[in-house]
Amino acid sequence: GVKHINPDSLKNDSRYADSYLNAVSEMIEEFKSHPSILYWSIGNESNWGSNSVSCHTYSRAADPTRPTKFSWGYTAENIPEIFSVHYGLTSASTNVPNIWDEYAHGSISVNEEKLDPGYQDCAETIDQLWTDVYQSDSCIGGAIWSANDRMTYTLNGSINAKYNTANGCGWGFLDVWGREKPGYWNVKKAYSPFKISNETSVFANPGAGNSLVLSVENRFNHANLNECVVNWKVGAEAGTLSGPNVPKRSSGQLILPARNWNDGDVLELEVTYQGIIIDEYALSIGKKDAPAFGEEPLENISVDTSSFLVSGNSFSIQFDSETGLIQSAKRNEKQVLCGGPILNLGTASTGTWTKTNFSIKKEENTAIVTISGEYSSGISATFVLTINGDGAINTRINADNIPDGYNELGVAYIAPSNVESLMWKRNGYWSTYPEDHLGRNEGIAMKNYENGYYRPAIMPGSTWAEDMQNYFLFGDNDQGNRGSNDFRSRKTNYYYAALTFDNGAILYAENKPKEKGTSDGTTASVRAQVLEDGAVRFNLNTLWLQKGNPNWHYTTPVTDISNGYVGDVELHMSDKVFSLICLHENKNHVEAKSATCTQPGTKEHWHCADCGQNFSDEGCQTVLDSVTIPAEAHSLNHVDRVEPTTEAEGNIEYWECTGCGRMFTDESGVNEVFNVTLPKLTPAPTPVIPVTPSEPAQNPFNPNAG
Repeated sequence: GVKHINPDSLKNDSRYADSYLNAVSEMIEEFKSHPSILYWSIGNESNWGSNSVSCHTYSRAADPTRPTKFSWGYTAENIPEIFSVHYGLTSASTNVPNIWDEYAHGSISVNEEKLDPGYQDCAETIDQLWTDVYQSDSCIGGAIWSANDRMTYTLNGSINAKYNTANGCGWGFLDVWGREKPGYWNVKKAYSPFKISNETSVFANPGAGNSLVLSVENRFNHANLNECVVNWKVGAEAGTLSGPNVPKRSSGQLILPARNWNDGDVLELEVTYQGIIIDEYALSIGKKDAPAFGEEPLENISVDTSSFLVSGNSFSIQFDSETGLIQSAKRNEKQVLCGGPILNLGTASTGTWTKTNFSIKKEENTAIVTISGEYSSGISATFVLTINGDGAINTRINADNIPDGYNELGVAYIAPSNVESLMWKRNGYWSTYPEDHLGRNEGIAMKNYENGYYRPAIMPGSTWAEDMQNYFLFGDNDQGNRGSNDFRSRKTNYYYAALTFDNGAILYAENKPKEKGTSDGTTASVRAQVLEDGAVRFNLNTLWLQKGNPNWHYTTPVTDISNGYVGDVELHMSDKVFSLICLHENKNHVEAKSATCTQPGTKEHWHCADCGQNFSDEGCQTVLDSVTIPAEAHSLNHVDRVEPTTEAEGNIEYWECTGCGRMFTDESGVNEVFNVTLPKLTPAPTPVIPVTPSEPAQNPFNPNAG
C-alpha cells in the first residue's frame, strides 16, 4: 500500500498529482502478478482528496480484477470498493465490505512495559478483537499491527531514533530478530479454526464408562472439522479420532470415547489439519488441580513489644522501631524478608512512608501487628498483619486518597538479593502454552540467565523470555540487572507463587482474597521486581489493570476505590523442598484385583484425589502410568468334532476356555460360538413289507361224497 505524506496539504494540490500516481502505478506494476495480493491500498491514514480520486481511477483501470481500499475510510466518500477501519468497528461502513487493516496492538505503554514485560502477553486483546472480526457480518478480515518490532540499529550500533518503542515500534509479536514474543502464541490460539470455548474452565465428569461430549466451533471458511485429526491423551491412555462432522462456520460436538473418568483428569488434545497442528488443549475434568503446600508445624509464638519482635521456635520477624515495617524475617536463620509491607500501585508512586502508629499484641497463639502511616503522596494506609504459629503472615491493607495512574493494587514485601527464581501455578487465559511463554500456567523463571545478556546489533543467544537487557526500552547503554523478562513479568490469576533462594529458603504466596471477601481472586497477580540494590520486591496484587482504548486492545474494568482500597494477601516463610506438583496429602489405598480372561485386573496402588495420579507406594514416590492389569488370555481346550447319531447328539470342532467357559471356532479364541451342539440324527423308518395274496380257501364240502 501507499502512505501519503502531509495528506491535508497535498491531497487537492494538482502539482503533486503525478507524485501520487507514480507511487500507485509503481506499486501495481511491481506486484500485480503476485497471487497473494487481494486488494490495493491507495492511501494509509490520509484524508481523501482529488489526488486520491485520480489514484482510485488509475487503479481500477490498471487492474480491474482487484478492489481498492483507502484509509481513513470515513473521508473517502464510499468510493473505494472496500471500507478501511483502524482500531474499532464502530465506524464501519454498512454499504461495502470492511477491512480492519490495523488492529490489536501488542503493547500499550513504554513505562508499563519497562516495569512489566507481561504487557506483551495480550491474549485477551487478540482473542476478543479477532472474535469481533469473525462475527461481523460486514468485516472481511483484520491485519495485526504489527507482526515484527520496527526498531533498527544504526551502523555504529546505536538505536535508530526514528523507530523506537515510544513510537509504537515494539508492538510486534516477533522481535527484530524474528524471535517469538508472547503475543505470537496468542495469535495462534485466537485464530484457531477448531474452537473449544472456556478452555480453562472445569468440564463436567461424565462418569466411569461414559463418553465425554465437548462443544466445538468450526471457524474454517472452507473445511469440515471431519477433515481434522484429534489426538487425545489422559495420563497413560491415548488414542486418535477423526474430527467431528461439523460443517464450516458452524458448531457441533466432539465425542471422546468412554473410559474410567476421574475428577482431576487432564484431557490433552492435539488437533491437526493436513498434518499441521492447528490447536492444542489441556482440559480439566471434574476439578482443576491446584496443589497445596504442606503446612508448617504450629509453634508457640512469643511477642516482645519492647524490641518489636515476633518469633516462634524456627522463625522470627523483626520490625523496625522507626518505620514500623519489617526489618528482617527468618526461617531457621535463613532470611526471607528485609522490608515491607508496602502499598503497591505498579507504575504510580506512593512516595516515602512515615509511621504514625504501631501496635503489637498476642491473641492466643497469634500475633497481631498494626502499622499505620502516611505516604508523601498523601495516601494514608493501615496494615494489619496476622502472624500465625506456622509463620504465615496474613496482611490486610486499608488505604485512602489513592491517586489516579496506578495499574496495580496490592501489598509488596522486600526479599534479600539472594533470590534465585520465581515459581508459580496459575489459571491462565489458555489451557496450554509453550514452555518458555511468560503466561504459561506453571513454571520456573530464573532471575538471571547467563545467555540473556547480549550486545546491540548482535542477535541474542537467548529466547525473548530469557533476555536480561532491552536496548530499545532502556537505551544504548543498558546494563540490564533487572532480572529476566520471564522473572519480572506478572503472573495473573495465580494459585501459588514463590521466590526461591540460593540457601534453600522459600517465600511463597497463596491467592485467597475470595475467602476474605475483598476480591473474587481472578483479578489477582504476582510480580517480582529487582531493585537497584539487588533486593527483590515481591508484589502481591489483588487487582491489576490494563488501561487504554478498548478499540486498540483489551482493557480491564476499573474498580471504584473512591471510598478507599481494602485488600488481603497471604505470605508464608518456609525452607521445605518446594514443589509445584501436588503433595499427595489426599490419597487412598486401592487393593489389587486379579485379572481374568473376561475382566482386566487392577494393581495395588495409592490414588491421589488431588492430582489424579497413581503410585505404587504409600509414600507416592513412584508414579504408575497405568494401574490396569490386562485381561488374561483364554486357556483354550480343544474339543474334537463328534458326529451325532440317532442315539446321541454330536458337536462341532471347537475350543473351550477353562476359565470362563466361552467357546470359539478357532484356536486363537477370536470367533466366539454360542452353540456347538449337532442334533441327533433322525432314525430311519421301518421298511413296509408288502403282503402276497393267498390262494382262495378250498371249500371243505364234497358234493360227491356219499
